[in-house]
Amino acid sequence: MKRNVKIIIASTLLILSALGLFFLLKLDKVLPGSFFTNDSYEKVYNFSDAIASVTIQNNKQNIKVFKTDAGEKYLFLPANVDSFQFENIDESLGLSVNGKEYASSDFIPVDNDLTISLTADGEPLETLNVYKSENLDALFLQSEFSVEKIGTTNGDEFDAFFSLCKENLKPIENEELEYIKAYTNVFPNTEKKSYEIKLKAAKELVANVNSLEWVLLANPHDDTLLKNQMVYDFVRDYMEMDSPKGEYVDLYFNGEYLGNYYLCNKPQLDSGVLALKDSDPLKVKENKGTDLKDILFELSDEKSAYGVTNLEAPEDITGGFVIEVTSEDDLTLTDAWFKTKRGTVGKILTPKYATLRQVKYIQSSFNELEDTIMSPDGINPNTGWSIGDYLDIDSYTKQCFIDLLFANSDSKLTKFLFYKDSDSVDSKLYAGPIWNYDMSAADSLYEENTSIDMAKSFYQSGDMFKHPEVIASLKDVFNTYRDAAISEVLPLLRKGSALINKSRIMNDLRWGKETVNDHFVLESTDKYINSRLSVIKERVLEDDPYFTVSFYDWEGLLHYSKVVKGGTAVGDVPTCPSWTSLFRGWFNKESGEPVTADTIIYKDTEVISKWLDVDIVVQNALDATSEDVEGINVQELEAVLEDIKARQENANE
Repeated sequence: MKRNVKIIIASTLLILSALGLFFLLKLDKVLPGSFFTNDSYEKVYNFSDAIASVTIQNNKQNIKVFKTDAGEKYLFLPANVDSFQFENIDESLGLSVNGKEYASSDFIPVDNDLTISLTADGEPLETLNVYKSENLDALFLQSEFSVEKIGTTNGDEFDAFFSLCKENLKPIENEELEYIKAYTNVFPNTEKKSYEIKLKAAKELVANVNSLEWVLLANPHDDTLLKNQMVYDFVRDYMEMDSPKGEYVDLYFNGEYLGNYYLCNKPQLDSGVLALKDSDPLKVKENKGTDLKDILFELSDEKSAYGVTNLEAPEDITGGFVIEVTSEDDLTLTDAWFKTKRGTVGKILTPKYATLRQVKYIQSSFNELEDTIMSPDGINPNTGWSIGDYLDIDSYTKQCFIDLLFANSDSKLTKFLFYKDSDSVDSKLYAGPIWNYDMSAADSLYEENTSIDMAKSFYQSGDMFKHPEVIASLKDVFNTYRDAAISEVLPLLRKGSALINKSRIMNDLRWGKETVNDHFVLESTDKYINSRLSVIKERVLEDDPYFTVSFYDWEGLLHYSKVVKGGTAVGDVPTCPSWTSLFRGWFNKESGEPVTADTIIYKDTEVISKWLDVDIVVQNALDATSEDVEGINVQELEAVLEDIKARQENANE
């Protein structure tokens, strides 16, 4: 019995010892910064867990190593870092930097790109590629929330701190932000997100711009990363239009390098882009001290306006407003907005918390303008005002020129802005400022787009261009700024490209993109701008512009197209027979309105066909108690059905 007990005890101890060793090894396996090789239990360091401690003007920041899906490891450093030191590396391991040996705890000088090898007993274990940016400032953001949570949440505000490290200037050291949030209206499947930040107090983060609110534009759809700045600078410097002003930065969030961003002020009243009368209800005496959590938004009785109902409106509700013509999909529960009689959706950017009374006022202004635009002679039948009495036509045609020149596809749905000051200053609506051009140049500087129909917005439709004063203004804008477009766009692009070239390489490595060839970009842009100017002149500004009307069949394939002189009727429309369906007619793809031989054409137009399934037609005919079935005469229907039946019999034979 004792012998058996001894055996059991010995076995138990042996098992416990083995388990202890196993759990010790398992514990060591998951220690931060360590792993085991396949052929031994020797502890080695994994660069993926490395943290580089850098100092910029006495401002210490930690930067994490980035590992790609393919396993490559990169350390992306700001431009104004002279040296860095690794944290978490086992002191028994060594570092080889461009072939020179360092101890793992040494400060590593950096004035260019480096290749670092981690070594054990002189043998390389793995490699890290170190890139250092050039020319740009670095913006560090820190938050208890992850960048993934912030980037995938629409409109929610998060606490964070920021530090802007500028070369040769004392850095802003970890100041608290009012909030950071995802910048709205970016595609949900875009990996590289844009962000909005609001400071506690206005600061000059960008030269000559003192602002509370800033946007970090990711330029996710732009391989060059240059289009927004190129357009902003061109219209501001050469066309004297309002536009955001910004600078490129290398962005880090909780130590993770997020790439190259364009830091700029928002195109709103409170960001200094526009000098408008302040109409913020929160600054009205009766509303002071209101907690933002208590603000109530409500829908109007006619369900066409949405605004705040528990704040007093300013005494003068006629301005200033910044309005974005957008889509309903872009609206959130905390956006004030309106919808016109003709379906235009206007989101109120300024003031942020517009009262329902303010929203209804600006809604009425847009309704009256649209009534005027739709009148045959450009005169409002109720007020006697012309388009020019409601809208500053020159600012409108300038913005149209920019959208036509750079083929801004994003403006099809959103980001076409208007602003209005108080009536005591100016009663007109003005187009602008321009905003969001990363999807300009037909989504690519390498594509040639000859279409002039750049938008589905009411304010960029052919209805505007049927009025002589609008066309005359667009001609003046074209003749005034055509030469600048030819001579100045390319230098702006070249200057920006040289400035961000190193940061762009880092950005492309970070996001797995192929780096753009500068020479190819410049050459393509030169060709593109000249072709766009030709399109504007030949298709828009000639005395007799011509437009393409494209007819698409039941499969969405091009069935027939014809060129029609602007302002004239389509003329003969094609037939589109089918053996299995009844043709209901041609319809404008954009507006849904029927297209017949008498339809007047003002722009390139896509026309789709609509059909009624024969089985449904037959059933409706059998059940009919009146002469018409869904608008189809029964007698005509019988003839059509006989024709279809004959065709089917012939086909079977």
